[in-house]
Amino acid sequence: MTNIEHLYIHIPFCSEKIAENFHFYSVFHTPETWSIIANGNKIGELPLLLFYKENDQILLAGKRWNITYIDLDSKQIIVQPSLNKQLAIFESETWNTSKYIQIKMREICQNKIIPAYVNDRGIKMLTQAFKFYDQINISDNILILCKGGEVCNTIKAIFESEKIALQDFEIGLKFADITKLEAIRILKDFDYSKEFFMDIINDIDRTIKISRKYDYILPDNLLDRMYFNSHFDVDGMIDYLSDLDM
Repeated sequence: MTNIEHLYIHIPFCSEKIAENFHFYSVFHTPETWSIIANGNKIGELPLLLFYKENDQILLAGKRWNITYIDLDSKQIIVQPSLNKQLAIFESETWNTSKYIQIKMREICQNKIIPAYVNDRGIKMLTQAFKFYDQINISDNILILCKGGEVCNTIKAIFESEKIALQDFEIGLKFADITKLEAIRILKDFDYSKEFFMDIINDIDRTIKISRKYDYILPDNLLDRMYFNSHFDVDGMIDYLSDLDM
């Protein structure tokens, strides 16, 4: 397209075809991860959200592993099979999991439900999960969510606007300077509105908000509304807060 005199737009007959090929480049945000190595082979990845230390126990691919070495430069964790029964660290891409699965996971952990169809190995894993959940639940600086990524994004936006330091803790949020009760009080007292979240979204780089093929042609206000609808859940947050005890 060429802008010529008198502010007319001239569209030539020969134009660039919209196609997904090697001539088209996009920038994608890729979360950093730890590469998990066993016997020289990569067996999986874990999100780079928490710090691990040697001799920690982790669960990955349905197996228990012991951390033998951590390479910070290459972001690799060397592990070997473990028979140790100490509490394992549960890690997964929780926020990318369906909120319905997260809600069911929380229900199972809260009520200590062991389905009849689970075998002995599954029972052991669930028992460890129950212990992990109880350990986190009694912590005075971790707020358990498991209500979906949209609710988590909504809550994180409020804390970030209040300049409160926090860390993703897979099944919730961990606070550095306030207690869980103080965090709940801030959420319940916060005077939020849709405009509050739209102001936050407006400051996000446009390339991050583009997720579908033709999003790039959308005007900013429409792209912001679509991003809000797909990444935030104010009603879900309100329901979550109504179930919290002070």
